[in-house]
Amino acid sequence: MNDFHLMILFCTVAVLDAGTSEFVWLRDLNNDAHKRHLDLGLSDELRFQLNRGGKSINIHLKENPHVSADTDIYVVEALPDGTKRAVKEPFTGKVESKYYHDIDNSAVFTVRCVKRANDPCARTLEGSLRIEDKYFNIVPVSDLSNVDTMYMNRGYNDTPHVIQEETAIVENINLTNDTIIHNLNVEESDLDKNKRAATVYGVELLVAVDPPVWQKFLALANNNAEKAMNRVREYVSHVINAVALTYKSIKGRSFSIDITLKAIIVVK
Repeated sequence: MNDFHLMILFCTVAVLDAGTSEFVWLRDLNNDAHKRHLDLGLSDELRFQLNRGGKSINIHLKENPHVSADTDIYVVEALPDGTKRAVKEPFTGKVESKYYHDIDNSAVFTVRCVKRANDPCARTLEGSLRIEDKYFNIVPVSDLSNVDTMYMNRGYNDTPHVIQEETAIVENINLTNDTIIHNLNVEESDLDKNKRAATVYGVELLVAVDPPVWQKFLALANNNAEKAMNRVREYVSHVINAVALTYKSIKGRSFSIDITLKAIIVVK
């Protein structure tokens, strides 16, 4: 791999709104119930089937190892002499999510394992994907503990989700709305594929969160700074995961690009 280059991105909020909600079932096709806990490790590849209106969509996810919910955060503090410094914020939470791609479906997801009445836990997806040239958000039903009875007539591996087609621009902080990845695929020859595999460039990203955005996260966390920091980590990781998919989905070139989230700077 070639040397990394550092880029600084500033996190702002201007994202897509969603249209009418639609109920769907997500079927977990992975025969590894014993691994359905993040502390035991999720597989680097996961397969699901999305059942919508009598049609099935196969989703093949591959983990993106270059982003993580425990990414380092540095907080800019003012010193008595008027200068400022960046202080590393300790990670006190628990990593409860991992990040995946499905290039064929222009899909980018945060995957979690949600506890329910009976083990194993239910894998859920939050993110976006392309269905018949339209782009949709997908989120799990918010409280699985209240829908256990829905599994009576379904397979044990089926988990309820909601999808929404993208429609408009609004201001909001939402994992799914910020990550619609449009189709960048073009045909490539076997020679192009071999060249692309041979040359890999790495780009490290340093993301800065400005005061207005930090205040939005703080409000969502009911002024709990620790929870707000963890939400910043998860949000930025999800968005950078989508940025990485954008580059991975461009074909017909002689190189590939790996995007790595190096750190986050929060300016309060």
